[in-house]
Amino acid sequence: MTTILSYLREYASMIDEALWLFCLIWMSILITLNYTLGIESELIKGLDSRFDQLLALFLVYCSAFVIPYLFAMTYRKHLITATPMFWLLLLIAPALFALKVSVANPLENSMDGIWGSYVTSITTLPFKFLVVFVPLVVFGSSGKCVLLGLTDKDIIGFMQRHNFEFKELDISETIGHFVQGFILLLVPSNGPVDKPLKSK
Repeated sequence: MTTILSYLREYASMIDEALWLFCLIWMSILITLNYTLGIESELIKGLDSRFDQLLALFLVYCSAFVIPYLFAMTYRKHLITATPMFWLLLLIAPALFALKVSVANPLENSMDGIWGSYVTSITTLPFKFLVVFVPLVVFGSSGKCVLLGLTDKDIIGFMQRHNFEFKELDISETIGHFVQGFILLLVPSNGPVDKPLKSK
């Protein structure tokens, strides 16, 4: 436990307090507005089409992603180099979140009854995972985003001081594990139960 606490203390000592405080206050304002006004649960869900919902969610998530970076670029210019790739990644992040929330599972309502509910419930999260995972694999090595004043040098230095091992991500192995887990979910041992079992 003391090791974990020492890691947390060292991590806290590397954070830019002013930038952290701004992000904390800004997120608190957005969360309060969202729950008070029902922005996501009522206003956006009440829109007619999924495309309108996607655009509205993109704007909401942009306010959460872009504003802190603009603050950092204005008051902590040494932290961020605003290249075209930086702007592309900064806009892709809220777009991915908006897409994940608004996109419909293609297997939803594909079958009726309890099996339809079962298939929908076990495929929705993996599908939404893939919606985020695939673009991350494509763009994962394309750029570096820095927030809270932590640079790659700080993070790598911290990991090396504490003997963390770097392992290259094997995409084919990761996808293989994901597919195996997904197949196990699709083949339940006893199948869904229509009625609760009666005790003897």
